[in-house]
Amino acid sequence: MLADETGRRYAVAFVGSDVTERRRREELSHLQASTDPLTGVANRRVVFEVLQEHLAAARGRGCGLLFCDVDRFKQVNDEHGHAAGDQLLVALAGRLGELAGPGDVVARLGGDEFVLLSPGSDQDSLTSLAERLDACMRAPVQTSAGALALRVSVGSALGRPGRTPTT
Repeated sequence: MLADETGRRYAVAFVGSDVTERRRREELSHLQASTDPLTGVANRRVVFEVLQEHLAAARGRGCGLLFCDVDRFKQVNDEHGHAAGDQLLVALAGRLGELAGPGDVVARLGGDEFVLLSPGSDQDSLTSLAERLDACMRAPVQTSAGALALRVSVGSALGRPGRTPTT
């Protein structure tokens, strides 16, 4: 508050600071810490955070997980080069993203391992999701080495409230 010599207030003074750039850097830092740089999907850290939430004993509703591993991935890299291998991984991430429903999380655990986490799933819905995944993997992927088959081994697990993410 600004006042004249009699003490009568006549203005309010504010000091401001533009934090736009700082906020942008913070958002970018968070994005980099939670996203796989090659595929753009969530990373392992995010999977465990989401699992923690959905497996919480008091408030979790459980979840289903599809674990996906690219078959003969080392052979693809050895025969066609790492660029073609990377293109397969990006395609797999994209196809998983197309299958994912609202609230589902697609993440790269590392290497050629991915997970599709589906909150509130039961065995029937998880089986149906795995069947749809199998069907969408049949189309070849166009890479710098030409069209390559994308073969994926899929496993599933159901997590119930009260379980730990590692279990």
